[in-house]
Amino acid sequence: MTIESRFSKNKIMPYKQITKEDVVFVKKSSGNVELILQLNM
Repeated sequence: MTIESRFSKNKIMPYKQITKEDVVFVKKSSGNVELILQLNM
């Protein structure tokens, strides 16, 4: 599954939609990936 999201003050999708073992990529707009996380909640 792939989810694209923006940081928001409102609790909108994908809020509470990621699960254990999902991989999250954090990147700057029009930039490179800055961080890769694998969730182990």
